[in-house]
Amino acid sequence: MKKQLLLLAGCAIMFASCGNDNKAAEDAAANQRKIDSAASAASAAKEAEIKAVNDSTIAAAAKAKADSEAIAKEAVSKDHAKHPAGSTKHTTTTPKKTETPPPPPSNPKAGRFDEKAAKETQKANSDKKADRFK
Repeated sequence: MKKQLLLLAGCAIMFASCGNDNKAAEDAAANQRKIDSAASAASAAKEAEIKAVNDSTIAAAAKAKADSEAIAKEAVSKDHAKHPAGSTKHTTTTPKKTETPPPPPSNPKAGRFDEKAAKETQKANSDKKADRFK
């Protein structure tokens, strides 16, 4: 009988000690809600700031494009004013690039037969070596 009474008292003490955690859990949940609301407000403010910066960047790019188109139209209208439609043909000239042909390759075996070619070959080889070490 004493065992049952002790067991009953022990269970009552366990249940009594577990019942006080509800208030702590509610306080923790309230604190978490406050933190969440502050974080969402901060992220909304940062998002609005980023959106404003992006909008101003897009507006600046659009203005630059509109300005360049206006300058191009103005240049075309000046060109049409100088040359009426029926008078002359409009031609555009592009400067031609002149390419210099590469020098003919030197024959390394030419130095075997005469002194002048040998000196030229030796000078060309020393020039190549000097270019490598610049």
